Amino acid sequence: MLSLPKPLLREIRSELGPLFANSAQRKFYDSRAPEVLYSGAMGAGKSRIGCEKIYWLALENPGAQFSIFRKTASSLKATTERTFWRDVVDVRTVTGRNRSENWVEVARPGRTPSRIWFMGLDPDPITGVPSKIGSFDGAAIFVDEAVELTEGDWILLIGRLRDPRMAWHQIMAATNPSHPQHWLKRRFTPAQPGTRDY
Repeated sequence: MLSLPKPLLREIRSELGPLFANSAQRKFYDSRAPEVLYSGAMGAGKSRIGCEKIYWLALENPGAQFSIFRKTASSLKATTERTFWRDVVDVRTVTGRNRSENWVEVARPGRTPSRIWFMGLDPDPITGVPSKIGSFDGAAIFVDEAVELTEGDWILLIGRLRDPRMAWHQIMAATNPSHPQHWLKRRFTPAQPGTRDY
């Protein structure tokens, strides 16, 4: 199999769109169900395709807000965020970045930038509730390692999907499989076409 340098792969993707390693990635990317889950073994490209989908949605929906989540903000830097910057984003589309607030703005030439936030569900030390996301209005959210979340976290994030600048909204997640009674397994099995895609 031909192996191309990552900068060249990013340039090809910026011209042609995302590249899919397998049919599961394509199904995840193409799904418009309000809730979608990609569960698979380590190394299956789950984090990358989630970051890829958020990035392309941001480019295709000018001015909208998106977010990439993990349970804690500190776990993002060395994992999901690293995948986003190393394997996904074409830096030529970056129009702004705020490292302290942890967001990046991307846009095609001549279009209004969309903002992608990197966030955690860290609880407020006083209330115990993840209050930093209270005013976030998103068009789509990607949760990496969703097995770390509670179902209450998931429902909280669904409530943040209300950005009108995209015609449809979605919460999507990637995870390694957990035990058969985990809330994600119960929520997505069997899949409910048009509502929850697994």
